[in-house]
Parts: sequence; C-alpha cells; structure tokens
Amino acid sequence: MRTIPGVPAASLGILAALAAAGLWVAASHPQRAAAAIVDAPQLIAPANDETITTFGPTLQWANPAGTTQYQLQVIPINNDGPGVNLIIGSADTSFAIPAPPSWYGLLPDMSYTWRVRATDAIVSVSETDSGWGPWTEARSFRTPTVSSGTVSLDSPAGGALATSLTPTLTWSNSDSAVYYYEVEVSKDPAFGPNAFLYSERRHGAVTTPLNSYAIPGGFPLEAGTTYYWRVRPRVQGDGTPVEWPAVASFRTPAANTLLLEVAAPADESTVNSATAQVTGKTARGATVTVNETIASVDSAGGFAVTVTLLEGPNVIDIIASDDAGNVLMVTLVVTYIP
Repeated sequence: MRTIPGVPAASLGILAALAAAGLWVAASHPQRAAAAIVDAPQLIAPANDETITTFGPTLQWANPAGTTQYQLQVIPINNDGPGVNLIIGSADTSFAIPAPPSWYGLLPDMSYTWRVRATDAIVSVSETDSGWGPWTEARSFRTPTVSSGTVSLDSPAGGALATSLTPTLTWSNSDSAVYYYEVEVSKDPAFGPNAFLYSERRHGAVTTPLNSYAIPGGFPLEAGTTYYWRVRPRVQGDGTPVEWPAVASFRTPAANTLLLEVAAPADESTVNSATAQVTGKTARGATVTVNETIASVDSAGGFAVTVTLLEGPNVIDIIASDDAGNVLMVTLVVTYIP
C-alpha cells in the first residue's frame, strides 16, 4: 500500500471519504519530553460487546481536560478486513463511521474493537509522538447480520440463453449496506466436486457493471450446456456464513452457433466524450448492427462501431444475426455528461 508521510497506513483507504469531516493527519514533529494529558478518554457508546444496528455507527466518548486532538482506531477481529486509524485535529467526542456508499468499510456479523487516546498538542503530531496520553481500554462491538433474501439474480436467469461462453452475471441487492459477495457457477446444480466450480469473491461496488462477475476468457464455459449460479453476501472473521439463496440457471450457445460478446462500453457507464466506440465479438460470418448501423465484422468475428451520443442517457442496441435466422441482442445505457 502506498504511504503518505505522517498518515497511518490503515487510514489511507477512507481519507477521501472522510475529508469533509475536518480531519487532518499529522506530519512528523520533534518528540516532546512528556505527555501533558495523563488520563485516557472514557468510552461511552456503543456499549461493550453491543450488536449495533447500522454499518455507519457513531462512536462516543468523553475527553480529558485539555484535549486538542485525538486518535481513533477501529480494528476488525484478526485484522480480517478494513479498519480505521485516524488522527483528528479537534476535541470532538464522537465520530460517525461512514456507511456504504461513502465508505465500504464495516463487514457484516463481525466483531470490531475500538479505542481512543488524546493529546493537548497545538500542532499536528504523528502517532509516535510522546505527547499522547494513554489509550482507553479497548471495547468491542458487533456489526448487524445480513441475509441472502435481499439478493436477486438478474441475468442470465430463468434458463435464458447466454450470448457467449464468457457471459457476465449480474445481480442486485435491496440492502445497500452489503457490498462484498461470494459467487459460484457450476454445471452441477448441487455445486459439488463432480464439475468445475467457478468460485469467486467480488466487491460489487467496484465491478463493471456494478454487482457482476464475468466468466474469465481463459476458462470459458462449455458450449451447449446448462449452468447454475448463486450469490450470497460474504461473511468472514468470526461471523456465521449466510445460507445460499435460490439458484438461477442459464444455457450456453451450442458450438459454432451465433454468439455476441460486447467488450465496451460498459452498461450504465458515464462518459464525458460525445462519441463511444462499441466493440465486441460475434461468430464469423454473422451480421452486427449497432443502433441500426451495420458494423464491419473481421475474419475472427471482431467488430467496432463509433456511436454519437446525446447529452444524458443513451440507449445502444447491438444486434447479431446469422443466415440461419438466429438473433441475439445486447442493450446498453451510456450516459454522456459534457
């Protein structure tokens, strides 16, 4: 991880999300002979071992007299996941941990410890400065549990025909606090050892499109085969894994039949250019149109078409067809903001 002088490494992941909170992290300063603050802050809330009800809890404490800034640490059990380590240039007595999507930090059904210490320094100090008072005793809290019942398997589903042997699977979740998932794909509806298992973890907030998993090109699915897939929220640390939800299925196209893979642009993407190049792959000899413009398909099935965009959302229809009358279509929405 990249480091910044004077910034604790564990805090780098949330500095951008917390910039509006008025924090400043110390640069190095000469060490002082002794701490003027001899008492630790007093932790107030949440209570020790409390199960909190939100992924954006507010931590509260009381500072000793003379406090000018404090250091807060929030540590996941066994360091299994993101944590907080911040020096804040104020005498505030509370800190609200940002919840998703402001910061993708706390994970479900997991224990965290937290502690605070204070200083009376009037300049920014590093965490190794001798002027810090003592740490509080660490308290624990536990994050809320989550369920697979809020997850919907969107595409491909319902036995649909995938457009290629490397389809992108997409899902949605009505619980906006969940962002980390386990994904499994197999020919075996029981997901047992008798078939190759695609088993991945995905941070759904950073995939393209959101909440998605693309079968890797180096390990394509088998042609003319039914596959099964499932997704559940990832629970780690000392949490209890949740049940898998209902399984969805889809079929892959038969060998030497029509296929349509769109490489770019990403669905639901936002661009600042008035044009977008639509690229992808189809079967050799197939015809591809992009918003009714016929694309040139090369000998390997690759195609590329430049589309002019209007300000705001633009619908792009990519259609592949062959002489046998087979038709596949992919629809994208690309938003142009000048």
